[in-house]
Amino acid sequence: MREGILVPFDGSANALEALRTAITLAKALGEKIILLNVQPSFQTIHTKMFFSKEVIRDYQQQLFATAVEKGKELLAGAEVNYEIKLRIGDAKEQIC
Repeated sequence: MREGILVPFDGSANALEALRTAITLAKALGEKIILLNVQPSFQTIHTKMFFSKEVIRDYQQQLFATAVEKGKELLAGAEVNYEIKLRIGDAKEQIC
């Protein structure tokens, strides 16, 4: 069962190139693109001592918005269906 084309995305030049390739593929196959950004959890004893969960969550959202900004622009003009998702944790565990 296909759910779309997963594109892990960090806003880098390589990620943008991967997204361009995925857009071409999505158009050819009629697939949806899932743009996935993973932000660190920041769940250490030290961050918990100095920052509330709300502050950490807001910071993760800011990092996410910055990381996916160029990807959003590219997708908005691409004429393909897409979703943009944020996952929190270790990238190697979240991109599966």
